[in-house]
Parts: sequence; C-alpha cells; structure tokens
Amino acid sequence: MRNKLISYPLKDGHHPHFHFTIGKTRVAKEFHDHTHSYSELVITLGGTAAHRINDNVHMIKAGDVFVMQGTVSHGFTDCRDLVLCNIGYYPAMLAPIEHYVRRSPGYQAVFLIGPAQHEHAICTMKLPLPDIRELEPMIDRMIAEYLAKKIGYEAVLTGMFHGFVVELIRRYTPHATDAPESILKLAAMISHMEAHFLEPLRLHELARMAGLSERQLLRVFRANYHTTPIDYMLRLRIMHASRLLRDTDTPIADIAFASGFSDSNYFTRQFKRIIGQTPSAYRTFVIR
Repeated sequence: MRNKLISYPLKDGHHPHFHFTIGKTRVAKEFHDHTHSYSELVITLGGTAAHRINDNVHMIKAGDVFVMQGTVSHGFTDCRDLVLCNIGYYPAMLAPIEHYVRRSPGYQAVFLIGPAQHEHAICTMKLPLPDIRELEPMIDRMIAEYLAKKIGYEAVLTGMFHGFVVELIRRYTPHATDAPESILKLAAMISHMEAHFLEPLRLHELARMAGLSERQLLRVFRANYHTTPIDYMLRLRIMHASRLLRDTDTPIADIAFASGFSDSNYFTRQFKRIIGQTPSAYRTFVIR
C-alpha cells in the first residue's frame, strides 16, 4: 500500500526569494510518493531502487541522472543502499547560462526533453563511476555552502550550480542511456539547430536528422517544446538579433540579414510578434 502523497514546497527561511535546495539522501527501504513545486535534478550516487513515477516503474542504479518536473508524483521502493543527491531549483535559475549550454545535446536531453517524458520514467544520462567520484566533491561543496548560509551564499550557490550543470552535461554520452533512440536523435537535432540557426534549415532536413517523418517531428517537437521547429528557429534568430540591437550600433536592416532574415520587413513583423516591440523601439528601450 502506498503512503499518502506529500507535496514539498521550495523554501529557504533565510532568504525567501532564493529558491534552491540541495542534499544527499540515503534510503534504506522506501521513500514515499511525493511531489514538489519545483524541478529536481537527481544524481544516483550509489545503490539501486525501483523508481515509481505515477503508475510507471523503472529500475535505477548508481550513475543514473534525471530531472523531475514539479507536480509529478514519484517515489522509490525496493531500495538497496540507495544514495541520492537531490537538487531542487526552478528552471528560471538556469536562464543566465542557457545561451551557452542549449547547443549541448546533454543539456537538451537531461534538462529539457527528459522532464517532458516523466510518464515513461526515462533516465536520460548515465555517469560512469569515475565521473561520479569527480563530481561528488562539487556536490559536497554546494551542500556545505547551502548549510552554512554565510553572507552572499545565494550568489555563491547560483554560480556553483551553474558550474555543476556545465560539468554534468560535458560528461553526457548519448548511447550510454536507456532513453529511446528517438529522444537521443531529437536532442542531437536541437543541438544542431542551436549551433546553426543562422543557416537555412528546412523542416524535411530537420526531420531526417531526427529520424522522423515531418508529421512525427511536429508532434514530438510540440510535445517537448510547446512550439514548432520553425518557430523555435525563428526565436533563436530573434534572440540573436536582440543582442545585436542591444550591444552594437549596426543598422537594423543589416542586423536582419545578419540574423538569418532575407526580408527586413518580415524580420520586423517577427521581432514584434516575439518581443512585443519593433526592433527600433526595442533598441531605444534597452539603451535608455
């Protein structure tokens, strides 16, 4: 019989606006079904267990890494020397580094696609034992900083967490996971888009990279990213253009071409649709 479902909020009594928690948990037999109001990065440091997500069960062991979305019920049974590192955070905490890591297949698979697949209990990354031993000191330093709560610990922890995420995704090896081939190919395709969004990319080419038909790609992409591949690419180009508008004096028409648009009028329409302002209004606003 399952325990009563418990929901954990993400709170820090010392700083109510800092939403982050980290700890190591040793589970002897079972950990009750629960939900949280935040995302949770889980690194299995040792042992084995049956990971229950709603009505799906998946065996986990040392080295398994996955991210759980908030509000998804999960728990652990049949635990044998299970040791977990649990890091609770809101996805917005990763926003400052997303520009640098979104082109990584590991970031796409672990932090974006994996959480959207929670119903299937997919582990999107497996760490070999040497990598676990290399990452554990980083985990221990974050825990020590979190518990000490010295002045400025929020800034220190934010930087440490960002560094940990980068170190984690650098160790990502696509075929060392139990994720379906379709997810691995989708992560690789997104990584390609992030790195080559200024180049002409056609839907049929993206579908071929993902090993899917165009119709399948549209369905899978929307399920994971809540938009279409073409709109995703447009947003990448508009974000690139917004940085040029903010950081340079380049004429708007030239920025349009430098951002992958052959028609400056179309660029202006898309910029206003996505940003909410015309390029000229945006430039005036950000340099005031």
